[in-house]
Amino acid sequence: MHYVFAVEHKTVVEGQKVTLLCYSPHTAAEWRFKDHRIFYTENTKYSLHIESGHYELSFSNASSADSGKYDCFEINGGPNRKSCDLTVVPGNCFTLLLYIRV
Repeated sequence: MHYVFAVEHKTVVEGQKVTLLCYSPHTAAEWRFKDHRIFYTENTKYSLHIESGHYELSFSNASSADSGKYDCFEINGGPNRKSCDLTVVPGNCFTLLLYIRV
């Protein structure tokens, strides 16, 4: 049985560190941002830590340009894919949630 999971939605404040976790215990997985493969080299924004099937994607200093859909899926073309929608809000933004009973 192959499976991939990740957080479905995450909101962070500009400048914060972002860490997204994907788990794929039986096969290799990769991360994509807005349908483009994320490359992990020393000169890129992203870092990837892999341990026991956990694929942890991290980057510092989040900005509004980092908002969007991140996908984690099996490299071998398996059907399993999981998405995370990341929202980066301005550092001076205050979010107020109103619950209205209808």
